[in-house]
Amino acid sequence: MYSKYQFILFKTQKMNKSSCPNIHGCQIINIKDFIAPEDKEIYIKNYCSSEKEEWEKCKRYITKNELNFCPDFVMPDTEYTTDQILDIIEKEY
Repeated sequence: MYSKYQFILFKTQKMNKSSCPNIHGCQIINIKDFIAPEDKEIYIKNYCSSEKEEWEKCKRYITKNELNFCPDFVMPDTEYTTDQILDIIEKEY
């Protein structure tokens, strides 16, 4: 049985010509209870399954493209720059 979020992803992917290429590996979308359900729905709608112009604005997408990974604390609408994200990671380790 599909979860509510898998169904939303499936439905919106069928309606849209494109979706984020990272959608199937993104932790905030695919790990249950990683974020609040209402936030997950908003992110899926506004970033993951929108047109390319929208998902290219997702900070997780940008970070993964620039660093080849995306830390858990980075949300799609974060204001951190990639350099700030790296600084946070360096301070933690």
